[in-house]
Amino acid sequence: MADQFYDDVPAIANEITADVDQIEKSLGYLKDCFQAVTNGWSDSETTDLAVNLLDADPTFNDVTKHYEAITFTDPVTGITVSSLDASGLYRINLKLYGTGIGVGLRFNSDAGANYTWSYQYSGQASNVTSHESAVGEGQTFVRGYPFVITGAIISEIIFGTSPQDSSDVIVNIKSSGYASATDYYESSIIGYYESAVAVTSVTILSQAAADGTGVIERVA
Repeated sequence: MADQFYDDVPAIANEITADVDQIEKSLGYLKDCFQAVTNGWSDSETTDLAVNLLDADPTFNDVTKHYEAITFTDPVTGITVSSLDASGLYRINLKLYGTGIGVGLRFNSDAGANYTWSYQYSGQASNVTSHESAVGEGQTFVRGYPFVITGAIISEIIFGTSPQDSSDVIVNIKSSGYASATDYYESSIIGYYESAVAVTSVTILSQAAADGTGVIERVA
């Protein structure tokens, strides 16, 4: 590995033989630089710049990041993201539009009665102001909506496994829904999933056919 680049070499006034050693070291230094920013360096073939690989899962301070787009296109009602790290903390940002839509979560494609959730919401339904709460136990998914609407929903979801058990998940969901000047709400949901298997996937549910986009990322 070369450890120095020599400026002003070769010098015009010098015989080339006087500068060969420094020229060789400068070229070696440049090669080291290219190897550091390319993928799979080869002396005989072209390589990919590392900047072209940023959609892979890089590691920052021992945390392997995961960043993946989510796309709902009617009649899609669920998107599954796999290859999750059971010890990771994840965030989902999501926007949806449709008729009778809501937001929900299911883990490991498990539709068993292993979910508990509780929500509170405030808003209006048919021009009537509402402030309500509800609890669901022995459910088949984490329900992240108080009532379905025909309109748009924006949600931020945080979930992660218990530090003591990678098969149990805690969920926080914040959502805003808007259909019209007389139908809108904001909601706060907590959820819990209990299993015997480490969590490796999450399915984002829209309750009904929806269009929308979002992203999931590992934050810790």
